[in-house]
Amino acid sequence: MKGLLLALLVALLLVLGGCREREQLPAECVVMIDTAESSRMEVEFILYGQGRTSADLYRSGSNMPIAPLAMYLKEFIDTGKPYVHQGYSTYDWEPGIYTVKYRGVLDSGERSLTLVDDRALMVHINCP
Repeated sequence: MKGLLLALLVALLLVLGGCREREQLPAECVVMIDTAESSRMEVEFILYGQGRTSADLYRSGSNMPIAPLAMYLKEFIDTGKPYVHQGYSTYDWEPGIYTVKYRGVLDSGERSLTLVDDRALMVHINCP
């Protein structure tokens, strides 16, 4: 009898442990914006997550995205997980409202950004 109870307890623990491993990630992308004082206006994206994340930046009233100056595949120092660092030229920025349109495997959306003089923006986009 004790052997049967022990076997059932072990089976229950295995099932519960397996359920924890299969927890679903949230379907929505998370967008965080950091601002900092800078000698010039800068915009950079950090794109990461389980899914393929991409993002475009648009000037107000334009349907054509601004071309990034560079895109680098990097790894976070603490976790070793990959991310894309997407940087834009620091010239030709006009203060105003810009739009970020992002896409993940399960979610897509857009968010407005306000660019002001002497501010740097770091936009983190994490999509499942």
